[in-house]
Amino acid sequence: MGKIKDLMKDQSSNDLAKRFVTNKASQIVGNGKGKATMRDRILPIRDFKKVIEHDKIYLGTLQSLQANLSLYERNLSQKLIPINNDEDKRLKRAKEFVEWDEVKLKLYDIRGKIESHNTLINDKLFHFDNIALVQYEKELKEMKEEGFEKQYKISKEIAEGNHKDLDTKCDTIKTEIMEELHWFDNLDDNNKKDDEYNLFLFKAIRRLNNAFNSSLK
Repeated sequence: MGKIKDLMKDQSSNDLAKRFVTNKASQIVGNGKGKATMRDRILPIRDFKKVIEHDKIYLGTLQSLQANLSLYERNLSQKLIPINNDEDKRLKRAKEFVEWDEVKLKLYDIRGKIESHNTLINDKLFHFDNIALVQYEKELKEMKEEGFEKQYKISKEIAEGNHKDLDTKCDTIKTEIMEELHWFDNLDDNNKKDDEYNLFLFKAIRRLNNAFNSSLK
């Protein structure tokens, strides 16, 4: 199995954060209507390391908040425990006692979030190493053995072919092929060479090519 670092390109955390905000299929006008593209999408394999780093930064912030809240709670407890059983003093400083309880509740909530987020990170790492990356490398091997260019050429021939009297099913499949080619052809040159983008297209057009040719028979 290839190393993770060989499958991912370095990108800044700020760049990834911006892409989280805009991680939706953009629209460009083509053939009279808007069609979805794959520009600047967050990719499951290539961007996994940065996604995990983003998760770890969030976890670290939660842990920092927990530490600060603990100090704050300790400071309040030192002031309030000595008068905890004095009803008159409690009445005069009721606001501080409410604040103390609110801080303790926040601590319980933060502890739960830390535990949940830590579990989430570990689950993501396990799934990536043992399932996602293994499946990706298997599919990538299949694509290289079968030939990306071969399937791309077949799709181009279908999309540009002057087919007459296509039934509804074939016409629908042809349209789907054209739309798959559309997003790929509008990638920048670097992304067109990216294995993961290639695999996205390959899996889609291989299925559609086979469906189209089977429907013609």
